[in-house]
Amino acid sequence: MYRSKAQIEKKLSQAKYILKEMQKFRDKIFVNNGVDPETGVHPLQVKISSFLALTRSVLQYAYKEAKEKKQITEYEKIVNKHPIIKIFKGLRDIDIHENIIGIYTTIYLKSKIPKMETHKNEKTESKTEKAKIIYQITRPLTITNELIAELRKKGQTELADAAQKGKPLYVPVEFEGETDLFVLCEKYISNLEELVSELIKKGIVT
Repeated sequence: MYRSKAQIEKKLSQAKYILKEMQKFRDKIFVNNGVDPETGVHPLQVKISSFLALTRSVLQYAYKEAKEKKQITEYEKIVNKHPIIKIFKGLRDIDIHENIIGIYTTIYLKSKIPKMETHKNEKTESKTEKAKIIYQITRPLTITNELIAELRKKGQTELADAAQKGKPLYVPVEFEGETDLFVLCEKYISNLEELVSELIKKGIVT
């Protein structure tokens, strides 16, 4: 009989390692947006692809054992308790079939100008806080006439024109209001661990 627990635990450990490697990009600004000059690839994007593949394997192994034990209904019931899994499954599907997952970086920089007084005169001295950097993973939008009309209605004429010309549009992946790449990946790993734990308790994964 097929047993998946050992394989699942191995893939989870590998996914955690990749996430640790990804987190080296957290709160850092890289030259050329982090693109490797020799190969022209974005290392973080490559790591995300690996992360999606490893975490998807966790589900595939569990599904295979559930199917063999004729416990698919119970398996799906447990999986559906974690809606973030569906989001990452969709990203993996895009990564396999379309290869157009993107990385978008937003840098928030706040500056303060405190008032400094001296005996002879008065001057100001600028003080800049540490930049806050947000990495987001983006997915492509399906371009439809309805979408173009909606963009025009909202006054987003440049986007509407781009879409009409066949240019791809992307939106940040969001879950429960969160779009930070690292936060979402951490939450996904946590949910996968909870999922596996429950599958083991139910005897679906052994």
